[in-house]
Amino acid sequence: MKATRVLELQHQQVTTLINQLLRRRVDRNRIVNELADAIAAHELIEEEILYPVARSVQSAVIDHSVEEHDVLAIEVQRLLATPRNAREFDVRLSVIRTMLQHHLNIEENAVFPTIDQILSPQQNELLGRRLEARFNQVLPAGSQQILAMRQTQIVCPEPGAIEVPGQIISPQVRRRIQ
Repeated sequence: MKATRVLELQHQQVTTLINQLLRRRVDRNRIVNELADAIAAHELIEEEILYPVARSVQSAVIDHSVEEHDVLAIEVQRLLATPRNAREFDVRLSVIRTMLQHHLNIEENAVFPTIDQILSPQQNELLGRRLEARFNQVLPAGSQQILAMRQTQIVCPEPGAIEVPGQIISPQVRRRIQ
């Protein structure tokens, strides 16, 4: 199966899991963990395998996609930490769905057609096999360990820090310079 089709099927799986959670007629604990694992594994394989290929012709789009992965990873972690019956759970899930719809739209309408154009059918099939194999390899590790494998590490400033382009000023340093 070609690479873009592998990823499209994973997109469909994640969308189905979100819809199941929104309908509330499922074991929310099991489904939210399955969702977190699927998203984390999907992000990892895109960043390790697909994005290096696509970056050669769409670097700005890929950089944007990696940033979206970071934000999505944070939101999924917040969702995992939220009680399943809390109002915030549904709100956070809705935000994740909206973010994913935007992200998937960009990938499926900008990135994937480019991949299909620049790769031969044989290269696309090989890339698809690599994506599937890596996904199946990392998925059992669970979302927390998969996120730790990502080369893009999410770094947040300490609470109260002021961000200045190129640097972060901590509250202690800020008091000294004021």
